[in-house]
Amino acid sequence: MSFKKRLQAVAAIALTFTLFIVSAESDRVLMSINDSKIYASQVNEMVGIAVANGAKDSAELRQSLLNQFIAHELIAQDIKKTGFLNKDNNALKLKLAQQNTMLELWFVDYFKLHPVTKADIKAEYDRQEALSKDPKNAKQYELAQIMVSTEAEGYEIIKKINDGAKFETLVKEKSLDKVSGAKGGVVGWFFAWQLTPTN
Repeated sequence: MSFKKRLQAVAAIALTFTLFIVSAESDRVLMSINDSKIYASQVNEMVGIAVANGAKDSAELRQSLLNQFIAHELIAQDIKKTGFLNKDNNALKLKLAQQNTMLELWFVDYFKLHPVTKADIKAEYDRQEALSKDPKNAKQYELAQIMVSTEAEGYEIIKKINDGAKFETLVKEKSLDKVSGAKGGVVGWFFAWQLTPTN
């Protein structure tokens, strides 16, 4: 059975699976997929997050979350079976995604403890205005990048550009940052003082 058909089959089973979870049964196995199990406690935890974000606890919500667990588990098993993470730069992309998620969580927690006030915003505005009046900041520069995983790759790309290769082409082929890559590598406009000098 193909992966797509297997996913559809398990999803169909999940849709007919009526789910009623109580705290006393939080370790109950709701579904087994090969050697892996999905527990009621996992769904309960996700329900708690959803409710904290404004959702209403209901059978429909729990069923939807269970279906998500099933789909994620099937995909995870297929990734393990096919060695998907060993292809191309997938392992590095996953690592970068994990780092970005950790940064996002850290910033959310930080700003809960250190909220930005109107006075902070005004002070930063005044600072930026003063900097903009400095003669060395009279110009802004549009920055474009090609993100790669190693320094050697970076030097290789620089050599290709110096030899006449088009930056826009190399961005699409080589950059790990697909967001800026889709825009020709452009990440925005910056003053000189905002840029970190390179050797």
